[in-house]
Amino acid sequence: MKKYKSSIFTSIAILVFALIFTLGIMFIVVTYLSATNYYQATTQRLNKDVAAHIAEFTSPFTKEGLVKKIADSVFYDAMVLSPSIEVYFLDTAGNVIYFHAPDSAIKLRKLPLENIRNHILSHGMDYIKGPDPKNPGKEQIFSAAEVHNGTGNVGYIYVILGSS
Repeated sequence: MKKYKSSIFTSIAILVFALIFTLGIMFIVVTYLSATNYYQATTQRLNKDVAAHIAEFTSPFTKEGLVKKIADSVFYDAMVLSPSIEVYFLDTAGNVIYFHAPDSAIKLRKLPLENIRNHILSHGMDYIKGPDPKNPGKEQIFSAAEVHNGTGNVGYIYVILGSS
């Protein structure tokens, strides 16, 4: 009879330990994911105007097209200010027309414009991720802005925030 009680208590102890262990792991995973998403959302909101400032003050888009010398200056200035951002210049269809990376590093040459337009419409206040041209399977936080000349939209400036 004593052996019977010992095995029940052992089983209950193992079950309680397994339950607490499982709940602990779930708590750690949920906390990690929430903290990561909160950090990314905060970073995106703090940097929401990066692309707009590039478009307003140092835009390489002119009536003749993209001026690569000015674009190179933008890349240099961006890397000095924050080495973890990547700047891409897109045409109105979402094609990457200029970037600062080896040609073989860019895997995605056309970006879908839906997330970019949603970001612009929300004025950067919504937490939206977009594709990373260097790593198409991974979405990143970003800043984006339309570039206008006298006739209308001539393209987009797409800035990946927190890149490697």
